[in-house]
Amino acid sequence: MFGSLDAIPNQGYVRNKLAVKDAWKPELDRVVSFELTEELRVKSGPVGPQVDKESGKYLSGGGSQVEMQVAPPERMKYLKIINEEPL
Repeated sequence: MFGSLDAIPNQGYVRNKLAVKDAWKPELDRVVSFELTEELRVKSGPVGPQVDKESGKYLSGGGSQVEMQVAPPERMKYLKIINEEPL
């Protein structure tokens, strides 16, 4: 699972700076903020560019990304939802 440390102002930011293709996430309807409940191993770095063949767009990337290094069933053990707002 990927996340970002960036403030996410709108859907355009998610598509372009976080390079999220339509096929990966067709609807961008909300931003969920989490708090860590215990230490979590992650890989982090800048988002690389992507080409979204479905939409025919170049997604520039450049935002921040973190990739959690735990299996999906265990992820919520490390996270607490602290906010959810529409995008």
